[in-house]
Amino acid sequence: LDDPVAVGSNVTFFSALYVEALSNEGVMNNELTYSFGLASPTVLGIPGVFQMVSTDIYLDTVPVTDPVTGLILSDTSNPTAVLLTAGVDYTADNSTPGLQLIAMSPSVVLQPDTALYVVHSVLVPAGTLTNQTYTTSYIWDSVGTVDPAHTYEASSSEPTTVLP
Repeated sequence: LDDPVAVGSNVTFFSALYVEALSNEGVMNNELTYSFGLASPTVLGIPGVFQMVSTDIYLDTVPVTDPVTGLILSDTSNPTAVLLTAGVDYTADNSTPGLQLIAMSPSVVLQPDTALYVVHSVLVPAGTLTNQTYTTSYIWDSVGTVDPAHTYEASSSEPTTVLP
């Protein structure tokens, strides 16, 4: 949400993971791999140079979408967005700096027309090379609710310019 960002500052990343309203099945066993501050945007799922500060995850069972494009218009302030509880609804492994692995509880199922909002606060540490663009990305792996043999994967990336 902040770009560019100065070394020593925090930057906020907002992810909206959405199962389309017209989908023929939901997803479960959701696993998210976040890479924060990658020097190259071509390799995802590895540690970056930014450091994790905090994570909040919301489940929205009635997200607001654009009726023509399907673009999600709502966010964590939507009255139907519920803050999930770490250790109950999901676990987050932050043991590798620059990388976060999130495993959603089996009870967190995204049916069609359901969204997860993931909000990260991340530190751009001292020593990060400046006047460069870094990429923060996620890989979303899940399993179908109708046929668990159906596996799904999606990814997205966002560039951030780091200034002195």
